[in-house]
Amino acid sequence: MHHLVYLNLNSQLMKSKLGLVLVLSMLWISLCFLFLLADIQYCGFLSVALDASLVQ
Repeated sequence: MHHLVYLNLNSQLMKSKLGLVLVLSMLWISLCFLFLLADIQYCGFLSVALDASLVQ
């Protein structure tokens, strides 16, 4: 009986660990995506600023 409870606890722990890993990886991916988007916008802003300075 005790062993069964331990196994159940262990599986719960594994599930929560897996969930944590999933959440962390999703956070990581969204962060990378945000940085990529910001980077693209920043590059666009830089090129526009460069064009403006070249025109002047």
